[in-house]
Amino acid sequence: MTTSPVAPARRTLITGLATLAATGFLSRPATAQVAARRAARFAEASSYSAQRDGVSLLIHHAGSQIHADWPGGGSPSSAWELASGTKSFSGVLAMLMVERGLLRLDELCAATLPEWRTDPGRRDITIQQLLTLTSGLPGRIEGGATMVPSYTEAVAARAVARPGQRFAYGPVAFQVFGEIARRKLASAGLGSDPLDFLQRQLFDPLQIRPLRWRRDQNGMPHLPSGAALTAPDWLKFGRMMMGDRQMRTVLSPASLAACVRTTPVNPGYGLTWWVPAAGMQGPGRRAGVADDMQALAAHGRVWLAAGAGNQRLYVLPDRQLVVVRQARGVGRALRGRGPDWSDSRFMQLIMADL
Repeated sequence: MTTSPVAPARRTLITGLATLAATGFLSRPATAQVAARRAARFAEASSYSAQRDGVSLLIHHAGSQIHADWPGGGSPSSAWELASGTKSFSGVLAMLMVERGLLRLDELCAATLPEWRTDPGRRDITIQQLLTLTSGLPGRIEGGATMVPSYTEAVAARAVARPGQRFAYGPVAFQVFGEIARRKLASAGLGSDPLDFLQRQLFDPLQIRPLRWRRDQNGMPHLPSGAALTAPDWLKFGRMMMGDRQMRTVLSPASLAACVRTTPVNPGYGLTWWVPAAGMQGPGRRAGVADDMQALAAHGRVWLAAGAGNQRLYVLPDRQLVVVRQARGVGRALRGRGPDWSDSRFMQLIMADL
Protein backbone atom coordinates (compact mmCIF):
# COMPACT_ATOMS: atom_id res chain seq x y z
CA MET A 1 0.00 0.00 0.00
CA THR A 2 1.47 3.37 -1.01
CA THR A 3 1.04 6.54 1.02
CA SER A 4 -0.33 9.62 -0.68
CA PRO A 5 2.29 12.39 -0.89
CA VAL A 6 -0.18 14.83 0.63
CA ALA A 7 -0.79 12.69 3.71
CA PRO A 8 1.84 14.48 5.90
CA ALA A 9 0.36 17.86 5.01
CA ARG A 10 -3.16 16.62 5.82
CA ARG A 11 -1.96 15.22 9.12
CA THR A 12 -0.28 18.53 9.96
CA LEU A 13 -3.45 20.40 9.01
CA ILE A 14 -5.56 18.27 11.35
CA THR A 15 -3.01 18.74 14.13
CA GLY A 16 -2.94 22.47 13.47
CA LEU A 17 -6.71 22.79 13.71
CA ALA A 18 -6.68 20.90 16.99
CA THR A 19 -3.95 23.19 18.34
CA LEU A 20 -5.83 26.30 17.28
CA ALA A 21 -8.96 25.04 19.00
CA ALA A 22 -7.05 24.20 22.19
CA THR A 23 -5.46 27.65 22.35
CA GLY A 24 -8.71 29.49 21.81
CA PHE A 25 -8.12 30.70 18.28
CA LEU A 26 -11.38 29.16 17.05
CA SER A 27 -13.35 31.09 19.64
CA ARG A 28 -11.97 34.47 18.60
CA PRO A 29 -14.07 36.89 16.57
CA ALA A 30 -12.37 35.55 13.47
CA THR A 31 -14.58 32.94 11.88
CA ALA A 32 -13.93 29.23 11.89
CA GLN A 33 -13.27 29.58 8.18
CA VAL A 34 -10.42 32.00 8.86
CA ALA A 35 -9.06 29.66 11.53
CA ALA A 36 -9.16 26.75 9.08
CA ARG A 37 -7.35 28.84 6.48
CA ARG A 38 -4.73 29.73 9.08
CA ALA A 39 -4.20 26.08 9.97
CA ALA A 40 -3.87 25.25 6.28
CA ARG A 41 -1.17 27.89 5.95
CA PHE A 42 0.68 26.44 8.90
CA ALA A 43 0.45 23.01 7.28
CA GLU A 44 1.97 24.46 4.10
CA ALA A 45 4.78 26.03 6.13
CA SER A 46 5.38 22.70 7.89
CA SER A 47 5.53 20.92 4.54
CA TYR A 48 7.90 23.53 3.10
CA SER A 49 10.22 23.08 6.10
CA ALA A 50 9.99 19.27 6.22
CA GLN A 51 10.83 18.96 2.53
CA ARG A 52 14.06 20.86 3.28
CA ASP A 53 15.35 18.61 6.05
CA GLY A 54 13.29 20.27 8.77
CA VAL A 55 13.00 18.55 12.14
CA SER A 56 11.10 21.12 14.21
CA LEU A 57 8.74 24.02 13.71
CA LEU A 58 7.18 25.99 16.56
CA ILE A 59 4.93 29.04 16.23
CA HIS A 60 4.18 31.14 19.31
CA HIS A 61 1.74 34.02 18.91
CA ALA A 62 0.19 36.46 21.36
CA GLY A 63 1.05 34.43 24.42
CA SER A 64 0.19 30.95 23.10
CA GLN A 65 1.94 28.22 21.16
CA ILE A 66 -0.35 27.78 18.19
CA HIS A 67 1.54 25.26 16.08
CA ALA A 68 4.13 22.51 16.54
CA ASP A 69 5.50 20.03 14.05
CA TRP A 70 8.23 17.41 14.48
CA PRO A 71 9.07 15.84 11.10
CA GLY A 72 12.17 13.86 10.15
CA GLY A 73 12.85 12.37 13.56
CA GLY A 74 12.53 15.61 15.49
CA SER A 75 10.94 15.83 18.93
CA PRO A 76 10.48 18.39 21.72
CA SER A 77 13.39 16.83 23.62
CA SER A 78 15.84 16.57 20.71
CA ALA A 79 18.62 19.15 20.58
CA TRP A 80 19.90 20.33 17.20
CA GLU A 81 22.96 22.37 16.35
CA LEU A 82 22.14 26.03 15.85
CA ALA A 83 25.29 26.70 13.78
CA SER A 84 25.58 30.50 13.47
CA GLY A 85 22.28 30.83 15.29
CA THR A 86 24.61 30.59 18.31
CA LYS A 87 26.00 34.05 17.55
CA SER A 88 22.99 35.91 18.92
CA PHE A 89 23.82 34.77 22.45
CA SER A 90 26.96 36.93 22.39
CA GLY A 91 25.01 40.17 22.13
CA VAL A 92 22.90 39.15 25.11
CA LEU A 93 26.04 38.08 26.98
CA ALA A 94 27.51 41.54 26.35
CA MET A 95 24.41 43.31 27.65
CA LEU A 96 24.27 41.10 30.74
CA MET A 97 27.82 42.22 31.45
CA VAL A 98 26.92 45.85 30.75
CA GLU A 99 24.05 45.72 33.25
CA ARG A 100 26.40 44.30 35.87
CA GLY A 101 28.99 47.00 35.35
CA LEU A 102 31.54 44.64 33.81
CA LEU A 103 31.91 46.45 30.47
CA ARG A 104 30.61 49.28 28.30
CA LEU A 105 29.84 48.96 24.62
CA ASP A 106 31.80 52.11 23.84
CA GLU A 107 34.93 51.03 25.67
CA LEU A 108 38.02 50.08 23.76
CA CYS A 109 38.81 46.39 23.44
CA ALA A 110 42.41 47.36 24.13
CA ALA A 111 41.42 48.29 27.68
CA THR A 112 41.15 44.54 28.30
CA LEU A 113 43.62 43.39 25.62
CA PRO A 114 46.89 45.20 26.36
CA GLU A 115 48.52 43.45 23.39
CA TRP A 116 46.38 45.67 21.13
CA ARG A 117 47.31 49.00 22.69
CA THR A 118 50.32 49.69 20.47
CA ASP A 119 48.77 48.40 17.26
CA PRO A 120 47.34 51.28 15.16
CA GLY A 121 44.94 48.90 13.42
CA ARG A 122 43.34 47.54 16.60
CA ARG A 123 43.85 49.97 19.46
CA ASP A 124 40.75 52.05 18.62
CA ILE A 125 38.27 49.17 18.16
CA THR A 126 35.31 49.36 20.54
CA ILE A 127 33.34 46.42 21.87
CA GLN A 128 30.29 47.66 19.96
CA GLN A 129 32.26 47.62 16.70
CA LEU A 130 33.53 44.16 17.55
CA LEU A 131 30.03 42.74 18.03
CA THR A 132 28.41 44.57 15.10
CA LEU A 133 31.19 43.04 12.98
CA THR A 134 32.48 46.45 11.91
CA SER A 135 35.79 46.34 13.80
CA GLY A 136 38.04 46.02 10.75
CA LEU A 137 39.12 42.53 11.77
CA PRO A 138 38.75 39.81 9.13
CA GLY A 139 35.69 37.60 9.38
CA ARG A 140 37.81 34.46 9.46
CA ILE A 141 41.48 33.50 9.51
CA GLU A 142 42.47 32.21 6.10
CA GLY A 143 44.46 29.01 6.25
CA GLY A 144 43.61 28.39 9.89
CA ALA A 145 43.76 24.87 11.25
CA THR A 146 40.05 24.98 12.18
CA MET A 147 37.04 26.92 10.97
CA VAL A 148 36.64 28.54 14.40
CA PRO A 149 39.93 29.88 15.81
CA SER A 150 40.81 29.65 19.48
CA TYR A 151 40.51 32.79 21.58
CA THR A 152 44.30 33.21 21.40
CA GLU A 153 44.35 32.86 17.61
CA ALA A 154 41.49 35.32 17.19
CA VAL A 155 43.11 37.95 19.42
CA ALA A 156 46.27 37.65 17.31
CA ALA A 157 44.38 38.41 14.07
CA ARG A 158 45.41 41.68 12.43
CA ALA A 159 42.97 44.32 11.22
CA VAL A 160 42.33 44.52 7.49
CA ALA A 161 40.28 47.74 7.54
CA ARG A 162 39.74 50.77 9.75
CA PRO A 163 37.18 50.39 12.55
CA GLY A 164 33.66 51.32 11.53
CA GLN A 165 34.29 51.11 7.79
CA ARG A 166 33.51 47.52 6.73
CA PHE A 167 31.20 44.66 7.70
CA ALA A 168 33.00 41.30 7.94
CA TYR A 169 30.98 38.25 8.95
CA GLY A 170 32.73 35.30 10.54
CA PRO A 171 33.96 33.74 13.78
CA VAL A 172 36.98 35.94 14.59
CA ALA A 173 35.17 38.82 16.33
CA PHE A 174 33.11 36.44 18.47
CA GLN A 175 36.19 34.57 19.68
CA VAL A 176 37.92 37.88 20.46
CA PHE A 177 34.89 38.83 22.52
CA GLY A 178 35.10 35.46 24.24
CA GLU A 179 38.62 36.32 25.40
CA ILE A 180 37.53 39.78 26.54
CA ALA A 181 34.65 38.25 28.50
CA ARG A 182 36.96 35.60 29.96
CA ARG A 183 39.44 38.17 31.24
CA LYS A 184 36.78 40.51 32.62
CA LEU A 185 34.94 37.74 34.43
CA ALA A 186 38.18 36.43 35.93
CA SER A 187 39.17 39.93 37.05
CA ALA A 188 35.78 40.35 38.76
CA GLY A 189 36.09 37.00 40.55
CA LEU A 190 33.23 35.49 38.53
CA GLY A 191 35.10 32.56 37.07
CA SER A 192 36.74 32.50 33.68
CA ASP A 193 34.22 30.69 31.50
CA PRO A 194 31.79 32.89 29.50
CA LEU A 195 29.40 29.99 29.04
CA ASP A 196 29.19 29.37 32.80
CA PHE A 197 28.29 33.03 33.27
CA LEU A 198 25.70 32.81 30.48
CA GLN A 199 24.24 29.69 32.08
CA ARG A 200 23.83 31.40 35.45
CA GLN A 201 22.56 34.73 34.20
CA LEU A 202 20.49 33.75 31.16
CA PHE A 203 19.81 30.07 30.74
CA ASP A 204 19.04 29.15 34.35
CA PRO A 205 16.46 31.95 34.83
CA LEU A 206 14.76 30.92 31.56
CA GLN A 207 15.05 27.18 32.34
CA ILE A 208 17.08 26.58 29.19
CA ARG A 209 19.46 23.62 29.11
CA PRO A 210 21.87 23.56 26.16
CA LEU A 211 22.52 19.87 25.56
CA ARG A 212 25.80 20.45 23.73
CA TRP A 213 28.20 23.34 23.21
CA ARG A 214 31.48 22.99 21.36
CA ARG A 215 34.70 24.13 22.97
CA ASP A 216 38.15 24.84 21.58
CA GLN A 217 41.39 23.02 22.37
CA ASN A 218 41.78 25.18 25.48
CA GLY A 219 38.36 24.30 26.82
CA MET A 220 36.77 27.64 26.00
CA PRO A 221 33.27 27.71 24.48
CA HIS A 222 32.82 28.60 20.82
CA LEU A 223 30.76 31.79 20.66
CA PRO A 224 30.11 31.98 16.90
CA SER A 225 28.68 28.45 16.58
CA GLY A 226 28.41 25.12 18.34
CA ALA A 227 25.37 25.42 20.63
CA ALA A 228 22.72 22.70 20.45
CA LEU A 229 19.27 23.45 21.90
CA THR A 230 15.84 21.93 21.74
CA ALA A 231 13.25 23.90 19.81
CA PRO A 232 11.23 24.71 22.97
CA ASP A 233 14.36 26.11 24.64
CA TRP A 234 15.29 28.24 21.61
CA LEU A 235 11.71 29.50 21.63
CA LYS A 236 12.12 30.64 25.25
CA PHE A 237 15.14 32.69 24.22
CA GLY A 238 13.14 34.33 21.43
CA ARG A 239 10.26 35.12 23.74
CA MET A 240 12.68 36.72 26.20
CA MET A 241 14.09 38.88 23.38
CA MET A 242 10.57 39.96 22.43
CA GLY A 243 9.88 41.04 26.02
CA ASP A 244 7.14 38.43 26.53
CA ARG A 245 5.58 39.24 29.89
CA GLN A 246 5.08 35.54 30.59
CA MET A 247 8.85 35.10 30.60
CA ARG A 248 11.18 36.02 33.43
CA THR A 249 12.86 39.39 32.88
CA VAL A 250 16.56 38.86 32.21
CA LEU A 251 17.47 42.11 30.44
CA SER A 252 15.98 45.59 30.60
CA PRO A 253 14.08 46.93 27.57
CA ALA A 254 16.99 49.28 26.88
CA SER A 255 19.45 46.39 26.81
CA LEU A 256 17.19 44.35 24.52
CA ALA A 257 16.97 47.34 22.19
CA ALA A 258 20.76 47.63 22.15
CA CYS A 259 20.99 44.05 20.82
CA VAL A 260 19.10 44.99 17.66
CA ARG A 261 20.49 48.49 17.06
CA THR A 262 22.12 48.49 13.62
CA THR A 263 24.92 50.55 12.10
CA PRO A 264 25.19 52.58 8.89
CA VAL A 265 27.81 50.11 7.68
CA ASN A 266 25.22 47.33 7.67
CA PRO A 267 21.63 48.43 8.35
CA GLY A 268 20.63 44.77 8.59
CA TYR A 269 22.86 43.69 11.48
CA GLY A 270 22.76 44.70 15.12
CA LEU A 271 24.68 43.48 18.15
CA THR A 272 25.01 39.88 16.85
CA TRP A 273 21.38 39.83 15.60
CA TRP A 274 20.12 40.07 12.01
CA VAL A 275 17.63 42.92 11.58
CA PRO A 276 16.28 42.60 8.02
CA ALA A 277 16.23 45.94 6.21
CA ALA A 278 16.74 47.42 2.79
CA GLY A 279 20.41 47.69 1.86
CA MET A 280 21.53 45.03 4.31
CA GLN A 281 24.64 42.94 3.74
CA GLY A 282 24.32 39.19 4.25
CA PRO A 283 26.93 36.78 5.55
CA GLY A 284 27.61 35.02 2.27
CA ARG A 285 26.06 32.29 0.17
CA ARG A 286 27.00 29.29 2.30
CA ALA A 287 25.54 30.66 5.50
CA GLY A 288 22.06 30.21 4.05
CA VAL A 289 20.63 33.68 4.73
CA ALA A 290 18.86 34.48 1.47
CA ASP A 291 18.80 37.90 -0.14
CA ASP A 292 15.03 37.84 0.17
CA MET A 293 15.40 38.20 3.95
CA GLN A 294 15.04 41.93 3.29
CA ALA A 295 11.40 41.36 2.38
CA LEU A 296 10.66 40.39 5.98
CA ALA A 297 10.93 44.05 6.96
CA ALA A 298 7.49 44.57 5.39
CA HIS A 299 6.04 42.76 8.43
CA GLY A 300 7.35 45.35 10.90
CA ARG A 301 10.31 44.86 13.19
CA VAL A 302 12.02 41.52 12.63
CA TRP A 303 14.97 40.14 14.59
CA LEU A 304 16.60 36.99 13.38
CA ALA A 305 19.12 34.43 14.57
CA ALA A 306 20.16 32.32 11.59
CA GLY A 307 22.52 29.43 10.99
CA ALA A 308 23.70 27.08 8.28
CA GLY A 309 21.14 24.49 7.26
CA ASN A 310 18.52 27.23 7.61
CA GLN A 311 18.30 27.10 11.38
CA ARG A 312 16.03 30.01 12.23
CA LEU A 313 14.73 31.96 15.20
CA TYR A 314 12.37 34.70 14.00
CA VAL A 315 11.24 37.35 16.50
CA LEU A 316 8.56 39.81 15.36
CA PRO A 317 7.66 41.97 18.38
CA ASP A 318 5.08 44.08 16.53
CA ARG A 319 3.18 40.88 15.69
CA GLN A 320 3.80 39.19 19.09
CA LEU A 321 5.23 36.32 17.09
CA VAL A 322 8.19 33.98 17.61
CA VAL A 323 8.96 31.16 15.19
CA VAL A 324 11.58 28.43 15.59
CA ARG A 325 12.70 26.26 12.70
CA GLN A 326 15.45 23.64 12.97
CA ALA A 327 16.85 21.20 10.42
CA ARG A 328 19.39 18.54 9.69
CA GLY A 329 22.30 19.09 7.34
CA VAL A 330 24.50 21.79 8.87
CA GLY A 331 27.61 20.14 7.44
CA ARG A 332 26.13 19.85 3.96
CA ALA A 333 25.05 23.47 4.05
CA LEU A 334 28.55 24.62 5.01
CA ARG A 335 29.85 22.77 1.94
CA GLY A 336 27.32 24.59 -0.23
CA ARG A 337 25.10 21.52 -0.73
CA GLY A 338 22.06 22.40 1.32
CA PRO A 339 18.51 22.73 -0.03
CA ASP A 340 17.08 26.00 -1.29
CA TRP A 341 15.38 28.21 1.27
CA SER A 342 13.34 31.41 1.15
CA ASP A 343 12.74 33.28 4.40
CA SER A 344 10.11 35.47 2.78
CA ARG A 345 8.15 32.54 1.34
CA PHE A 346 8.28 30.59 4.59
CA MET A 347 7.20 33.50 6.77
CA GLN A 348 4.52 34.62 4.33
CA LEU A 349 2.86 31.23 4.75
CA ILE A 350 2.88 31.64 8.50
CA MET A 351 1.81 35.28 8.67
CA ALA A 352 -0.79 35.52 5.91
CA ASP A 353 -3.72 34.99 8.29
CA LEU A 354 -2.29 36.14 11.62
